[in-house]
Amino acid sequence: ALTSITDAPNVPVEKALEPIVERGPRLHQAGEAGYR
Repeated sequence: ALTSITDAPNVPVEKALEPIVERGPRLHQAGEAGYR
């Protein structure tokens, strides 16, 4: 579950709060820790 806006950039497409589409190449693997 999302607890903070800082979690948003690394949330899988299917778990996003708003409907979004995945587009283009990915820079990171699913679940990879993002920069903080």
